[in-house]
Amino acid sequence: MAIPSGSGSEILKSSYQPAVSNSAVTLISTTVHASVTEIATLVSVTFTEMAGQTDEEINLYVDCGRLTIVGASGNDLYLLKKQPIGAYATFVFSDKVVIYAGDALKVITTAAANVDVMANWILQDWT
Repeated sequence: MAIPSGSGSEILKSSYQPAVSNSAVTLISTTVHASVTEIATLVSVTFTEMAGQTDEEINLYVDCGRLTIVGASGNDLYLLKKQPIGAYATFVFSDKVVIYAGDALKVITTAAANVDVMANWILQDWT
């Protein structure tokens, strides 16, 4: 875990991914250093269905690149699994989630779709 040393930075960041569909897209990725010195704190993710489809389902997950979660790297920890979103509707995920160095926040739909996604987070870096 990163421990503030009195120097470093906290930066508000965002990413926008238009037309997310059934191929995984990375919203947030963190850099691996010699020690975990970079942490992203998720503030919110906003999903908007853009095609007028009533049966879209979204998945939001952390792709764990570290070895300390569930005993092995490469595990997917789902924050949302098959979350329905209606035609032209907006869904906001606003739970706070900490993403450590080596992990990534990803999104994918369960079938072909057209969902715009915006993620907002705080990047803390003590490198």
